[in-house]
This record gives sequence, structure tokens and C-alpha cells, in this order.
Amino acid sequence: MNVKLTSDGYEKSEDFTAEHSPHLTIKKLALQSFSMNMSWYNISEKYENDTFKLIEGDKERIITIPDGNYSVKGLNRYIIKLFGKDPPIIFGIIEERQRISFKLKKNYKMDLRNSDLHQLMGFKSEILNQEEQEGEYITDITHGNDNIYIHCDVIDGALVNNINSDVIYSFVNKTPPGSLISKDFNNLIFFPEKINNISRIRMRITNQNNELIDLNKGRVKYNLLAAYEEDENYLKKIYNLMQNFI
Repeated sequence: MNVKLTSDGYEKSEDFTAEHSPHLTIKKLALQSFSMNMSWYNISEKYENDTFKLIEGDKERIITIPDGNYSVKGLNRYIIKLFGKDPPIIFGIIEERQRISFKLKKNYKMDLRNSDLHQLMGFKSEILNQEEQEGEYITDITHGNDNIYIHCDVIDGALVNNINSDVIYSFVNKTPPGSLISKDFNNLIFFPEKINNISRIRMRITNQNNELIDLNKGRVKYNLLAAYEEDENYLKKIYNLMQNFI
């Protein structure tokens, strides 16, 4: 039996509970496919990491970065949009050391004391006055969203770090902001159900710290395959045969 779930109509697309009527009387469940957009932010007013201050002599200017998911290149695009082709600051990435760096024009300083942007970039909360400097710590430019976990609350038997969990699938995200993330599974993995009579299914998307990832109402679709225990091998065969005609 196919069970199709979408986040349409729910307040949070990253965490919704779908009612099912009639109740599902099944033994096992597998994830056939899913799709979602990379619609989460790493810089946002909500995270209090969207501002820094530029100081030139006795002049100060607060820079507010619009909510979004920024790479180092994306930050530079915004800075150039703000200041023109010769901005007072430009950011860089030292890939071998996983550090963010920056270059300041002469007589400029960058004040990172009034927001949490320094944590994202790997700097201390202080005024930086060197013309060139790299972060003291490894950057957290993804804001902790490196590994993505899809949870399904009715399954059992999944292991994360050798601990039983309800994670039906996990992956490392490598797609750029705004892109569609989708996957169809050729080899289905069936997980046993916690209960046989299911009236609702809760689906969640978290990061490696088990924190919900705010998808900003971006649409999520799941396609699940429900089965009786004795039907599992048969369904796998049928599903694999169907792939030959797609």
C-alpha cells in the first residue's frame, strides 16, 4: 500500500502529523521517495546572527544581512551590492583549514560583538582591526545543518550512533540554496512498526543535533510503502520490476 504525505496545509513543513483514515493495520514501512527544497537559512534575524558593524575612524555603520542561506560567495555578492565594486570588506574561504577569512580596507575595523555572526564565521566576539585575518575556529557556515535526518514516528529499529531511533533516512546535503532535493530508492529498507494500528504519522526533518530545520514553509513530499510482514519480499520484487518500465 502506498502512503503519500505532503506538507501542504500544515504550519511547519519540517514537522507535521498526518491523520490517516481508515487506520493502517500494517507490520512494516519503507520510504520510497521524498522531495524537498533547500529552503532553510543560515543567517537570519531569528538566529540573531544577521548583523555586524564596520568602523572607519569615528564613523560606524551597522550592516544587516537579509535572511537567507549564504555561502562565502553569497556574502560577497551582498556586500558588493551594498557598497559597489570596491567594498570596504571582502570575505574568503581557506578550504584546507575550514576557516573564513576577510580583507579590510585600510583604517577599517569590523565589530562582531553585537550578534552571533562570529560563531557562524569562526571568530571571537570582538573588534577585528587587521587588514587580513582568518577565523580562529572552524567555520559553521551551514549553521549546523550538515547532516539531514528524516524522522517517521511510527517506525522502530533504525540506529543512529548505535542508538534506536525513528530516522527513516539520513543524508549529507551538498545541494546549493534554493535547489530541489529529491531521491527515489531502488532498494527499499522496511522498518518494523511500533504499533500495528496506525491512525496518524508524524514526519520531522532535523539536523545532526536533533534540532528541527526551519524550511520556511517549503513544500515536502513523502512516498511511503506500507506492508504486512509476509508481503515484504513480494513488494520488493514488484517494486524492482516496476523500475524497469519507468
